Amino acid sequence: GRSGLGKTSLLRAGLFPLLRDRHLLPIYVRFDLEQDAAPLARQLHRLVCDSIRADAPDSVLPTESESLWEYLHRNDFELRSKQGDLLTPVIVIDQFEDLCTPGGRVPELVREFRDELVDLAENRRKRNHKLVICLREEFLPEFEGWRQVVPELGQSRMRLLHMRASEALDAEIGRASCRERV
Repeated sequence: GRSGLGKTSLLRAGLFPLLRDRHLLPIYVRFDLEQDAAPLARQLHRLVCDSIRADAPDSVLPTESESLWEYLHRNDFELRSKQGDLLTPVIVIDQFEDLCTPGGRVPELVREFRDELVDLAENRRKRNHKLVICLREEFLPEFEGWRQVVPELGQSRMRLLHMRASEALDAEIGRASCRERV
């Protein structure tokens, strides 16, 4: 979607409650891209651990030396909510355009992260996690460069369009009634 449409708000206030209602564990990711930032794979690892601690506290966490792909594909991998429901993690990378910017602020961090993203996106052996990427539509040409390296990205797309107030209200009412049915 275009800048200013409320993509992040829609994710956090709209999508995440629906995912939780369906026994999915949304893991919100927005990378720190400052010069002194930790590697992106390490940031992702920390954010996944933080979400699991908060929403599936009795679950085994990935070890420091284990990649997320290795963790998510363990034979004993299982996340359970506080109520005991089996959870599927959904890694949601917001503002992905920050990684697409040509000559971005931290190109070496982005290059290092591509391999991790390739592994997470391919998810061939087991379908025990999902990946959602959110970005501004003007960065779709740059995103195509990522798709050349990670062909699985962007196989399923949704475009967010500007909503009138009545449409936003209808969406919110629909979300509320959907929660009541679950």
